[in-house]
Amino acid sequence: MQLKKILCPVDFSACSVHALKEALTLAERFQAELTVLHCSEGARYVRPDLAGWASTGDNRPIHEVVRDEALAELGALRLRLDDPPGVIWRVEEGRAIETILEEANAGLYDLVVLGTHGRTGLSHILLGSVAERVVRHATCPVLTLRAALEAEQPA
Repeated sequence: MQLKKILCPVDFSACSVHALKEALTLAERFQAELTVLHCSEGARYVRPDLAGWASTGDNRPIHEVVRDEALAELGALRLRLDDPPGVIWRVEEGRAIETILEEANAGLYDLVVLGTHGRTGLSHILLGSVAERVVRHATCPVLTLRAALEAEQPA
């Protein structure tokens, strides 16, 4: 398998950071381009008719504040990982599943590396799984990784 472009969506959870570290390893091994993508769902909890003018007190719309916070968190993650060279860091506004699938299915990537929380039972039914939907609907291969819980990690 030859990998030239890898997509790694992140939500800043432990499992997505674990997946990102693995994606960095793969990108280095295959000398592939890595795109790190965070999906910002800025106005998700605001009625659509209010989202255009709702502000945070500093006269900026909520979606701009959420985007800026996501960019700051992505920047912090980038620094925490020692700013790996050649990585593209992006924030896109939109629902995670739709944004990830749109990006993955654009035909630009050879692999999607994605963390999964590994939920089961009722929480899986109620919350669904972005990773599961990406695996089912992506047109390129998807590698899902679950971060080991601290209790599961060897001492």
